[in-house]
Order: sequence, then structure tokens, then C-alpha cells
Amino acid sequence: MVFSTDLYRFVSALKARLGPQMHNIPLLYEGAPELRDIFALFDISMDAPQESLATKEARVRFQTLVETVFSVLSEIRMFALFLDDIHEADDSSMDLLNTLANSRNHLVSHILVRNNTEVVTTYMVSSSSLSHYS
Repeated sequence: MVFSTDLYRFVSALKARLGPQMHNIPLLYEGAPELRDIFALFDISMDAPQESLATKEARVRFQTLVETVFSVLSEIRMFALFLDDIHEADDSSMDLLNTLANSRNHLVSHILVRNNTEVVTTYMVSSSSLSHYS
């Protein structure tokens, strides 16, 4: 359940944290179109930048934005992130997961990995610590 006070705190904290980098938020719209709607509730409208970025620069901006969004969310509400089948993730996704795992967010992640024998290995990531479960 999302409360309007939580949305207000999220948007305010995100604006404060990102500062002038707030103009990069449209990079997240493709994966999370709900963000556009959330910002519209607060009369904030941003279009995707017209500038073309190098792939590496775009990846760094995207990872920084995702890390910041998760950081702000974790300050507002405690939550857990459940990821399954990350053995099928591409390199960019694994880089993003590594960034989140190494961040100082108050985030609990449950990550499931399968190997060829169909045994599931579970990793729990919490506040930059990694625990292995079988």
C-alpha cells in the first residue's frame, strides 16, 4: 500500500538527493513508467533528454539513478527485493545488482540462482553483507 505522505516524502527526498541530476530521471521511465505518473501528481514533468550518450556514460547514469531511488525508498519504508533466476541475467543487470549490493542502502534482497542440477542457491543481501543459503 502506498500512502500519499510516502509519495510526497519520496519525491521530495529524491529531488533533494539528485539536485541538478534530477533531469536524468527520464532514463528510468522505460523500466518504471509509474515514475512519470508519480511525478505528474506533484506537477513535475520531465521528457527524455534529446542528447545522445555514450553507452558507458548512460549505464553509469542509470545505475546511479537506480541506486539513488532504492536508497530514498529504503529511507522511507523498509522493503525487500526478491530476484529469481539471476543466472540468466546479462552483464549490465549483474553490474546493477553488484552496485545495489555494495551500496549503503537499508535494503534486504533475496537472490535465487539455479545451476545445471536444478539446485537452488539463495543469497540474502542486507546492508552490504552477503549470506549464502542452500
